[in-house]
Amino acid sequence: MKIRHLLLTAAAAALCCASGASAQFVYMTSIDAGNSTFARYDVANNQWTQLTGIDTGAQMAVSTSGDLYAYRRGGGIQRYNPDDDSWTDVMVAPPGSSGSYGNLEITRDGEFLYTETNVRTLWYTDGGQWQTRPLPFGPNAMGDYDPTSHQYVVGEWTTGNAHMIKLSDFSVIDFTGSPGGNGERARHSVILDGRYYFQYSSLAIHYYDLSNPGAPAVAASAPYGAFYNSSAVDRGSGIIYDYDLRTPGNFRSFDPGTGQFTPLAAFNFAGNHSSIAFTGGAANCVYTLKKSKAKGGCDRCPPKGGDYRSEATCEDVKECAKKVKTTIACPGGGNGTCKLKGKRSSCG
Repeated sequence: MKIRHLLLTAAAAALCCASGASAQFVYMTSIDAGNSTFARYDVANNQWTQLTGIDTGAQMAVSTSGDLYAYRRGGGIQRYNPDDDSWTDVMVAPPGSSGSYGNLEITRDGEFLYTETNVRTLWYTDGGQWQTRPLPFGPNAMGDYDPTSHQYVVGEWTTGNAHMIKLSDFSVIDFTGSPGGNGERARHSVILDGRYYFQYSSLAIHYYDLSNPGAPAVAASAPYGAFYNSSAVDRGSGIIYDYDLRTPGNFRSFDPGTGQFTPLAAFNFAGNHSSIAFTGGAANCVYTLKKSKAKGGCDRCPPKGGDYRSEATCEDVKECAKKVKTTIACPGGGNGTCKLKGKRSSCG
């Protein structure tokens, strides 16, 4: 069966493929200077959409609510607005960072994490303010955060080593024993079910068991002609997405359970280093807000009458609690918190 490849304009995509709460997309961007390529892959329809470009030098981050964030080169942290293909400023840049070949993450608490190639510093936000911690290793552009397990892993410059940083006390657990050295700008790195999957050079995909720091890396796939690929993960379905550097347009999904790849529609990215990020997945319980009160100076709380998407997953609205009462971190990493009360409205 032939795979259809459709490249849509952003306007056409807004009409035919409007994003819903559980719509699944893979976003792709260049992280090379001077290349602002930005595109979106629709998982359900196996088609790509060209979007308005953004000049970023860091891997993108996705929040538990499905929002996409990027570190704009020469600017700050921005949130993507899929409804009108635009970006909104949410945070200043990490002080002293260059924004070049880095990795951005956002935690389930709405705090940002950032590392940069061969800079022994972890930038992180606490209450919406940037802080720093020294690192005992030089990172590369690899890294991932799993909001389910709260695990955070960063790759190491020129090696296949990985380091899990415990966000409770910033202690570091080392994982070594990967096959061979590594280029400085490898990016394929995802955490899935307690394993850290990675790929660099022309290796097959390997993983470290995060519960066993002394164990060497294990091959998860056969060699497949990859060369410094980028990756994203759908934790709901257990699927890893893989975008090729050496052969632009080679885009595929990988099932770690079977070790099998599935070719997907191509997007001919005329660049070098790419980054991809998955948004969507399982549907969540949505509540209409009856009360929304800002605390500690937050100016981004969702409005009364607006929607609040909880972390509780669902297949039917009847599975959701009838009411919700919670306190959340200020959206986008701002100061303070938001106290919310809401009534069940949908599963989506």
